[in-house]
Amino acid sequence: MRCFLGIDLGTSAAKVIVVDESGRQRALRAQGYPILHPQPGYAEQSPEVWWKSTCDCIREMLLTEGLSVEEIKSIGLSGQMHGLVLIDRHGRPLRNAIIWPDRRTAAICAEKAGDEKLFHAITGLPLATGFLAPSLEWVRQHEPEVYEEASCFMLPKDYVRFRLTGRIATEPTDASGTFLFDFSKRQWSPEMLDAFHVADRLIPEMVETVDVAGNLTREAALLTGLPEGTPVIAGGSDQTMAALALGVDRPGKVAVAISSGGTVITPIDTPRFDSRVHTLCHAYDGQWLMMGATLAAGLSLSWAGEKVFTPLPAAGDAPAAVDMEELSRWADDIAAGANGLFFAPYLNGERTPYMDSNARGCFVGLTLSHTRAHMARAIMEGVAYSLVESVEIFRELGLPVNEVSCYAGGSRSRTWRQILADVLDTPVHWQQFADYSALGAAVAGARGLGVVIPLENFHGPANEILQPLPENAKTYGERRGTFKKIYLRLRDVFDEISRFPA
Repeated sequence: MRCFLGIDLGTSAAKVIVVDESGRQRALRAQGYPILHPQPGYAEQSPEVWWKSTCDCIREMLLTEGLSVEEIKSIGLSGQMHGLVLIDRHGRPLRNAIIWPDRRTAAICAEKAGDEKLFHAITGLPLATGFLAPSLEWVRQHEPEVYEEASCFMLPKDYVRFRLTGRIATEPTDASGTFLFDFSKRQWSPEMLDAFHVADRLIPEMVETVDVAGNLTREAALLTGLPEGTPVIAGGSDQTMAALALGVDRPGKVAVAISSGGTVITPIDTPRFDSRVHTLCHAYDGQWLMMGATLAAGLSLSWAGEKVFTPLPAAGDAPAAVDMEELSRWADDIAAGANGLFFAPYLNGERTPYMDSNARGCFVGLTLSHTRAHMARAIMEGVAYSLVESVEIFRELGLPVNEVSCYAGGSRSRTWRQILADVLDTPVHWQQFADYSALGAAVAGARGLGVVIPLENFHGPANEILQPLPENAKTYGERRGTFKKIYLRLRDVFDEISRFPA
């Protein structure tokens, strides 16, 4: 039976999935890697580690799952958005990739703030740290020798496709998150390229999301174990590929991801923008995605489990992090509202609705009566409050919100899913399969060959629908206004803190 392989280059791991043409999952593998923080506020990853992790996953999968390589007919890709990879004329990375949580470009973004209205109209995006354009400008200013040696910029998943095929290219769904792209015309913007001083030699070729972008080279075939010549489809950004797999293909459908970051997406048929959210090209021609983002969603809970609640280890032992399952059990024992404790999940700055790299995470309302369980509950509630602000913006803009789906790693916590439904005061469909970006990559790979994969096995009627609990929804409705005030009242304090030496 024909099979299709999808690669998702995530923030925390590379994932590889194989799906056959009947819609059955044949294999799934993941290999994690770290975010590097060489200085406070910096966030980087090694492109070589991405590539090695991808190859390791594919080889292990082929060895252990009994797959025949001849069954795999295409490879599709998905990847974390906004990151900057620079390669030399030999195709070698010149430095670590600067990825989306990075905040080093705050000064550059502030300098460009006077042009934001024009920038918004062209890109559909608010200007924020972590986007490829300001990161590239930072390299031009601070690492001129790297900039001069660079032959091209790439987005993360495009680097992996380059290693698979030898072809340098990108596509509209990821390009529209660079801050260099005209989202309504679906092409590079001369105005934005000029505003960020982008040399012509650095601009990659543009291909369509579900087109064949190359074929597996002999070298990549040896490293992965896949057949030389296998078609490689362009693929897309992780959010767009997840939308493709989830069937988020018409207005009214909303998908909420609780991953490292948190995102809320909905399709729109007409290009439009609002300064608080992102508008991106969808995989479907003639359609766009509106997206809100919370920079530290799952990261907030993993931070607590790894750095706050971790017991002190014995001498010579590694610290044992408290996992999400344990944190969820603690939170489930605490009533909605966490006994008056709030958490602002701005551990890495914030995007929607504030676009503020200076924002800082904080607990507000701590008393002697609060325990670590209250803190775990407050973190989950704070992330939910933040995500729901995107849904509120959609409604303010007159966009329908008819069906809300929740997916990705954090949604495995039933407590967190219930909190989201209660804060929304809207039923939430839980999509139990977590790896929709990888699945979307495989789906795109199939479509590139004219095959439509049925996906009922992944999001059929058996998935749980959580109804909001009326008493909890009332509690959160009374507290949402207070949560909003935390940022507004502390914004000046956050700015002052950002000026202190790190």
